[in-house]
Amino acid sequence: MTKVAWTVRGLSERLGIPFTGDGDRPVARAMPADLAGPGDLAFIEKFDASTRVPDAACVVVPPGAPELGIPTLRAPIPRAAFFQAVSLLYPARRPAAGIHPTAVVAPDASVDASASVGPHAVVESGASVGPGSVVSALGYVGFDSRIGRDCMLHPRVVLYDGVTIGNRVILHAGVVVGSDGFGYFPFNGRHVKIPQVGGVRIGDDVEIGANACIDRATLAETVIGDGTKIDNLVQIAHNVQLGSHVILAAQVGIAGSTKVGDGSMLLGQSGVRDHVTLGPGVIVGAQSGVGEDAPAGARLFGSPAKDHMLHKRELAALARLPDLLREIRGLLRGRSGN
Repeated sequence: MTKVAWTVRGLSERLGIPFTGDGDRPVARAMPADLAGPGDLAFIEKFDASTRVPDAACVVVPPGAPELGIPTLRAPIPRAAFFQAVSLLYPARRPAAGIHPTAVVAPDASVDASASVGPHAVVESGASVGPGSVVSALGYVGFDSRIGRDCMLHPRVVLYDGVTIGNRVILHAGVVVGSDGFGYFPFNGRHVKIPQVGGVRIGDDVEIGANACIDRATLAETVIGDGTKIDNLVQIAHNVQLGSHVILAAQVGIAGSTKVGDGSMLLGQSGVRDHVTLGPGVIVGAQSGVGEDAPAGARLFGSPAKDHMLHKRELAALARLPDLLREIRGLLRGRSGN
């Protein structure tokens, strides 16, 4: 990570928030409050009798926080200001524009002069890489795929043919977009492959974690909406339609032709069967299995998934089952003794 030193005053001016204390104090890195030391920036959101003042160069605090005896930046939402400062202290490194000598770019591919194509990357015929975008080492951009503006494709990202990516998209190492959907039908005792000839369209400001896989549609498009964030090792099957600002945590699996509404959240290792529709704002708990449609705002948990409060009541009842069995056995013994 590249680190850039700032002063308290410089951060204050750049973030547009006031400071108190020594404005010339240098700030070299960001750390959690309990680990911060000299030269570090930390943040504290709430103060009580147990709050310990870190031995930091500067602390981001709410506007009404007490004086701490060290420089402070005062922000309405300390956490947000702190992470804005982190971006300033650790600016993203991007390779220089241009095509590496070992890269292979088809003569009719379009690579913007401000884009970067890294070592041993391949850009196939008819593909395009937009302004400021980066295809890192060993990346592959398939035939007729389109990459928008200011995208970052980390090493070993693979875009199959006919994939469309919007602007400011981040694909982490090992992401595969546009692989064939898992489509077969039984015929004469065999599993015959259904041709997967559709595409994948990824909206703006999407981030996809390492080794996630997104399958192409059978005929139309698999769609990932604007602002959606996908964690590592997620599987999205053919024809899935994800709305905008959806969150998918690690190891989520979504089966074919499922629709997930805007702002929904699927937590770790949860899964959704094929042809299910989840309304906007649905939350699916970790390791849950969803097999039926769910309305907007539903909170689902368990496998099979159901309303989270109902599931909690069932778990509470299940915990009482051994005691209930003992009571029943006692009653049965008493009855047989009579």
